[in-house]
Amino acid sequence: QAIGRMNETMAALLCGSITNIILDPVLIFGLGPFPMLGISGAALATGIGQCVTLSVYLIIYCTHRFPVQLRLSCIKPDWRLDAKLYSIGVPAILNLALPSVLVSFLNSLLAAYSQGYVVILGIYYKLQTFLYLPAGGIVQGMRPLISYNYGAGRPQNVRKAIRVMMALALPYTVVVWALVMAVPQIFVRIFSEDAAISEGASRALHLYFCAFVFQSFQYSGQTVFKALNKKGNAIFFSLFRKVILVVPLTFLLPAAAGLGTDGVFIAEPVSNLIGGMACFVTMLLTVLPELKRMAEK
Repeated sequence: QAIGRMNETMAALLCGSITNIILDPVLIFGLGPFPMLGISGAALATGIGQCVTLSVYLIIYCTHRFPVQLRLSCIKPDWRLDAKLYSIGVPAILNLALPSVLVSFLNSLLAAYSQGYVVILGIYYKLQTFLYLPAGGIVQGMRPLISYNYGAGRPQNVRKAIRVMMALALPYTVVVWALVMAVPQIFVRIFSEDAAISEGASRALHLYFCAFVFQSFQYSGQTVFKALNKKGNAIFFSLFRKVILVVPLTFLLPAAAGLGTDGVFIAEPVSNLIGGMACFVTMLLTVLPELKRMAEK
């Protein structure tokens, strides 16, 4: 990815994903000569798929010439470099880890009301992750462009990259929001045909997705912070939305506001709205003046 060889990257990921998709029913249900392994089969299919992806990467690397080569002589301990790498990587780690921790926390709260709400929460997070992938790809793809141009002293290109990022990501999230608001049942039926689950999940999706658009502001702001090595801001806003806002709201809205399970579902969009706008506005107020000063030099 770093050297722009996206076709090879896509090919490797496709090989692993297709292998996983094919092996899932084969190993879960024991098709043909294969044993029926159930959940263990799904896990094994995932592991094999990941190994296939890695194998394709290694084959491509060993059979083609690349401008960046891996050498054991270059792999030396360097705590300063390691600290810089982790300072950039920690926000990404938090973005991946915190939702899982939050889901576990919310499951424990919702289980007190009904196991059906636990199912509904699972549907929401799977659906949200899948639907945001295109916008997430756009945002991630813009990060190296922002970083390279910033390092090269080209503030005009950095501003242009930020504008293009928002011009692509924001309309997509608006379209997804409109679809979910209009026909949530279509999305719910992907996961469950149960009438009770479908009705409850449709209502929950209306609540959860009402501020979906603001995720674009959150991730765009964080991407700019990471691209410009403003690690403190990136880490803070990762924690701000998923911990500082969501956890207190999840406790306060159901009980103090008398909203019950709706309060649990409303906590997420409220945190998206506040956290997303706070992150994006902070980015504008700190980054744009810096770019302006760079342009004047």
